[in-house]
Amino acid sequence: MRRTTSSVLAAAIAMPLSLSAPARASTIDIESLAASLDEAASLRADALVAGKIASSFTLLAGSQSNALALANALRGGTRATLSYAESTASAGTPAMRSATYEPPTGTMGWGHVKIALALAQDCLARAGIARPTAAELLASLDGGDVTVKGADGSEVTTGLQGVLRMRSAGMSWGQISRATGTKLGPVASGLKYTQGKIVALPASS
Repeated sequence: MRRTTSSVLAAAIAMPLSLSAPARASTIDIESLAASLDEAASLRADALVAGKIASSFTLLAGSQSNALALANALRGGTRATLSYAESTASAGTPAMRSATYEPPTGTMGWGHVKIALALAQDCLARAGIARPTAAELLASLDGGDVTVKGADGSEVTTGLQGVLRMRSAGMSWGQISRATGTKLGPVASGLKYTQGKIVALPASS
């Protein structure tokens, strides 16, 4: 017997939720993934682990050396000195300027360093910034406004809440991702990928 559309809808409404709709994907346990990466990193030399973490954030930090300094600063809760080349019209070696950054979060496990930088990078990317200046990078970490000029010459200003500022206030990574609009799926995939690279490193004696 052929059922009408209304009868099908009525049956769906009456059906238990577990049967009428596919089960929702389980919530990503980003803290456990960070702990798993930390465990793998604990068996390897910090210098090698830092290199693997930093390699994903060269564009974010402006250079590999900056990314390495930033990763180590977040790991140890210490100050980082970042160097940027001044853009000049004249030929020759560009002048360098430096920026310092001291994270408000204290010491962090390597997994949490990876999450923090991934969230900061995503915040900037969604604001239209792929290669941030020092000021834009610091805004993504500690909060502040970033302004991007569109193709038509108009300027769009985005207020960033600051990934590490929220973390230091006691927010979980899940809460921070919701506040910033970042999807945790790609962040979790990045953690797993980096953990695989770390596991492949020689164990420290």
